[in-house]
Amino acid sequence: MLLQASSQGPPVSAVVYAAQTNRLQVIQNSLSRAVVKAPKFCHITPILKSLHWLQINERILYKLISLTYKTLTTAQPTYLHSLISVQPLVLLAPHLSSPFLDHLHFLL
Repeated sequence: MLLQASSQGPPVSAVVYAAQTNRLQVIQNSLSRAVVKAPKFCHITPILKSLHWLQINERILYKLISLTYKTLTTAQPTYLHSLISVQPLVLLAPHLSSPFLDHLHFLL
């Protein structure tokens, strides 16, 4: 695959990341259909849910959040703990409504 950087559009690294995760998602979809012996063209979401599998992007996010939480709460692994610093939550717009702030509880 040949990628050319341009001043418009997403960065090349984002395009490569998207291409790689799309390939992995196709593989996961195929494997999940094989596990449940589903036809090739049936919807994948119910199959993934029945297997309790996350989609690739969701799994990457879950792994990042889990590793970050573990690192913050246990200081292990030390090579990651030394790279993370906790910053206090600063509200730049105090007029924001409280329902918006309720969605930020996972950041604390």
